[in-house]
Amino acid sequence: MIKTSEILTAINNKLTELYPTYKIYGIETYEGYKMPCFNTELHLVNKTRCNQNINLYDIDILIDYLNTPTDTVEIMDVADVLHENFSKTITVGERTFHIKSFQQEYSGDYNNILTCIISLSIYDNEYANDITDPIESVDLNIVKKEDR
Repeated sequence: MIKTSEILTAINNKLTELYPTYKIYGIETYEGYKMPCFNTELHLVNKTRCNQNINLYDIDILIDYLNTPTDTVEIMDVADVLHENFSKTITVGERTFHIKSFQQEYSGDYNNILTCIISLSIYDNEYANDITDPIESVDLNIVKKEDR
């Protein structure tokens, strides 16, 4: 079973590989960002049980790029790098997942924070535990229709 923490860790590791000098923050950081930096979040949008053993996870990953002073050209360069690296697949451990969509928008008080939203749909096994003992014997009584 894939864990959402593993997915976020894979995203953060890829960002560190692309931008080794940039700090990566999470939802636990409210202030004191050392810029330039990234802020990442993972949202489990939906978990659907397909059958007894298979789940479908719809996940959105948000990557905010913060820098001051704001430089539009630099922001667009970062957006291009993120799109190039997060628009097709993401590898988590030994599994590779296809990216469903990649969106780019701006947020913040002055709409100067690049926000990229990566959407994934993941089918994953979650085998149910066998909660019953196996049947050891069966009694079968067959009655013909005309004998009823």
